[in-house]
Amino acid sequence: MAGKKPFKKKLKEPDQFITYSTKLVNLLNKYRLQFAGTVLVLIVAISGGALINYFAQKSEDKASLVLEKQMAQYQKVLQTDKDLKKAFKSVNKDFTQLIDTYGNRQGGKLARVLFGNICYDAGETDQAILYYNQAIKDFKGNLSILNAIYNGLGYAYEKKQDFANSVKYFELIAQGSNTLFKQGAFLNLGRIYAVMGEADKSRQAYQKVISEYPES
Repeated sequence: MAGKKPFKKKLKEPDQFITYSTKLVNLLNKYRLQFAGTVLVLIVAISGGALINYFAQKSEDKASLVLEKQMAQYQKVLQTDKDLKKAFKSVNKDFTQLIDTYGNRQGGKLARVLFGNICYDAGETDQAILYYNQAIKDFKGNLSILNAIYNGLGYAYEKKQDFANSVKYFELIAQGSNTLFKQGAFLNLGRIYAVMGEADKSRQAYQKVISEYPES
């Protein structure tokens, strides 16, 4: 985390960085997903490095502001109607436009992940899988966000009862070097292997939880 001094040198406006980071964190903190921890992972992973470059170009600023606006709209509808499908429909067109326009910017890349979550929650599983798969290419170098994406794909394929693919993505988390989501991946593998009739693999996955997370 040898980062605080370089932050000041690059930005020359630390107050702007702090204000904007706080705004983004508050925005994402409002957004609660069915797979716990995804938002926190995104906050940590992005603020850890990508946000430094996020301020380098005005187009990045614009992309992030549009993303914030769409997330605010989604939250507004969701809080009013408590209807995930209606909230999805209220932002579907604008999120698609945001991703098409700013897909190569950090705001557009993050939008793919967040909109994938929105699609999943609304029951639009195929659309969620589409955006998650696109996002894998965006975050190849960020293991934390990759695990968040794999986690989403694991749940999405399980929802489609495509257990082979669901296991594939939870195994990527379980076998990877990044520890985020790993405990949950073992638990999910234990459950899904049991559904698949793979009793030994199910038992091995649950045993991993017992041996590696004894205080859980």
